[in-house]
Amino acid sequence: MITTKKKQRGQCRRLNKIFEQIDQFKPYTNTSGKYEHFHAYFARFIDSKKTNGKVKTAFIKKWLSATERFIDEKPDTFSFCKVAAVICTACFSESQIIIFYDEDYYNTFWDRNNEVQKWVKITDFSLNTQRNIETALPEKGYLEFIMDDENIYKDELWFYGEI
Repeated sequence: MITTKKKQRGQCRRLNKIFEQIDQFKPYTNTSGKYEHFHAYFARFIDSKKTNGKVKTAFIKKWLSATERFIDEKPDTFSFCKVAAVICTACFSESQIIIFYDEDYYNTFWDRNNEVQKWVKITDFSLNTQRNIETALPEKGYLEFIMDDENIYKDELWFYGEI
């Protein structure tokens, strides 16, 4: 069987559509819960192996830019409010921007060491350095392990913002 490496067409057009959707995010509209979050579920094509690395880097830059915008737009009226972006490198469409409104929830969010899920801090590597991304946002990386009955799933999670 012969396989061909076909080019994925329309990457710039799709990326611009994703940028438009990110720009439409309206933060601080659902403040009654412990957190509010925004997903990149519409960015599934970025997960393809055929998607150009420059497109993936452009998505990360836009995601971080949106996070900076959320931080800049944060009202002073909250007793507690932190903004963090999560970039999932194995599946970019699972990336999120989370706005934490509850301090206890924020503090317990980072504790992910149990029988189902484990986070191990990455100390010898930087997504920013690898992709040549400049941002003023602090960066924290974790290897995530999710264990179910039969399998162990591994991912890299990169957090940016007020972390």
